[in-house]
Amino acid sequence: MKYIKLLRPLNLLMIALLMCVLRIFVFEKGLQYYGPSLFALQFSTVHFWQLVASVVLIAAGGNVINDIYDQEIDSVNKPDKKIVGTFISETKAWVLYFVLSLGGIALGYHLALEVNNTAFTLFHLFSPLLLWVYAAQLKKSALVGNIVIALLAASVPLLQLTYEYGSMLPVYWDVIKMNESSNPLNFMIEWCFYLAAFAFLSTLIREIIKDLEDIEGDKRYGSRTLPIVIGGIATKKTIIVLSMLFIAALYASLFVLSIFERPLLLLMIYQSLSVALIVGFGILKLLKAQDKKDFSYLSDLWKIVMLLGFGSCVIYGLL
Repeated sequence: MKYIKLLRPLNLLMIALLMCVLRIFVFEKGLQYYGPSLFALQFSTVHFWQLVASVVLIAAGGNVINDIYDQEIDSVNKPDKKIVGTFISETKAWVLYFVLSLGGIALGYHLALEVNNTAFTLFHLFSPLLLWVYAAQLKKSALVGNIVIALLAASVPLLQLTYEYGSMLPVYWDVIKMNESSNPLNFMIEWCFYLAAFAFLSTLIREIIKDLEDIEGDKRYGSRTLPIVIGGIATKKTIIVLSMLFIAALYASLFVLSIFERPLLLLMIYQSLSVALIVGFGILKLLKAQDKKDFSYLSDLWKIVMLLGFGSCVIYGLL
C-alpha cells in the first residue's frame, strides 16, 4: 500500500484520463464530423496504450525520485505522509525509480521504432532526466522548478499530438495538400495546444500554491522557492494575476481559436459555471488563506480545475 501511495496514483490517473479523453472525445469525434469514410485515426489502439503506459511510468518515476530528494523537507512539511525513509528504505526507492523510468523509456523507444520515427524517443529520454534534475536541484529554485513541472504537464497533449497527427500525415497528405487554406486536421493541433496551455497555467498556479503550503520545511533546509524569495503576500498577488490570466485565456480560446467551431453556447456556460467559477472562488479563498491547511485546500481545488478542463473535451465530442 505504501508503494502505491508513493507513486501518487491519482495524479497518474489524471494523466491517463487526459490522454483517453483527448483521443476519444476530440480526435475520434472530430474526425467523425468530416465523415468516418474520409478520415480515421492511424495510431493503433495498442500503440496508444503503449504511449499512455510510457508516460505514466515516467511520471511515476518522477514522483518517486521527488520523494527521495525531499526526505528532510517532508519530515517537516508532512511527517505523517513521509514514505521514503520511514516505510520504504531509500535503496528500495531508488530501485523502484530506475525500474519505472527505464520501463517508460524502453516502452517509448519500442513505440518510436514501431512508428518508424526514433526522433520521438527524445521525449521519453529527456523527461526522466529533467525530472531528476528538478528533484535534485530545480525544485529549490524560485519559479524555475514550477515552470519545469508546468512545461512537462503541457508536453503530454503535445506528445500525443506528435504521435497521432504524425501517423495520419503520410496517409492523408494528398487531402491536406488539396486543402492548404483550411487543413481539415487543424482541429487536432489547435485542441492540443489549447490543452497544453490549460495544463501549463493550471499546473504552474498549483505548484506555486504548494510552495506556500511547504514554506516551513523549504525555509529550514535552504530552498529558495518563490514565497521565500518574494514573501507570502507577493506570492499571493502573483497567483491572483496568473489566475485572472488563466480565466482570460479560457474565454479568449473560445473566440480566437477555431477549435470550438461547433456551437459555443454550451461550452461557454460550462466553462463559466465550472472552471471560471471555481477559479474565482479559489481567488477569494486565497485572499483569506493563512496556514498550511488553507493552502492544501487550494491545491486540491486546482486539481479539480484540471479535471473540469477535461470536461471541455467531452462536451466538444458530444456536440
